Amino acid sequence: PQGALAYEYDPLSNLTTLTLPTGQHLNHLYYGSG
Repeated sequence: PQGALAYEYDPLSNLTTLTLPTGQHLNHLYYGSG
């Protein structure tokens, strides 16, 4: 189904880019204490 999220990580396993189903790219996302 449509609506899948795509995640990209840097070599240290930090989430660097989140691609939304709409095609938007959110860069440098940090969760928790970051």
